[in-house]
Amino acid sequence: MGATNNFICANFILGQANLSFPAYVIQRWHTVLLGYLIALGCTAMNIYGPHLLDRLSRGILVWNIASFVVVVVVLLATNDHKQPASFVFRDFQNFTGFGTAYTAILGLLQASFGWYVPYTPRRRPLDPTRPPHGGVYACVLTRATTATASTRPPT
Repeated sequence: MGATNNFICANFILGQANLSFPAYVIQRWHTVLLGYLIALGCTAMNIYGPHLLDRLSRGILVWNIASFVVVVVVLLATNDHKQPASFVFRDFQNFTGFGTAYTAILGLLQASFGWYVPYTPRRRPLDPTRPPHGGVYACVLTRATTATASTRPPT
């Protein structure tokens, strides 16, 4: 999993560089070197900075919540053409090009990805003595709601 994370992170960083500087061309060796740099940085953090991980985790959590609030406020403040709730829950039509059965499968797939991604990091440090029951229940409730909303049949 570590090599995958390094590769994804390296591609993300190089993609941002390409967006910022369109003349920049990403080469394969750029991705490899950046992946190695990310692996070395993570190794150094795990060796020399475990005392910082709790603060880093809290900082990332606050950053994500604040970013979510800012994005929602900006979208609501700048959009003048809002649809009523009846459009979302009654009048919405599927123009994705996929059939209803395929859309239901995509909704379940999205829910399964959402289930495994937050569940694994919560459970791993505490196994096998006490799994985090609160986190599991929150994941189940969130993913069940998402799956139900994603797979609702058309009316």
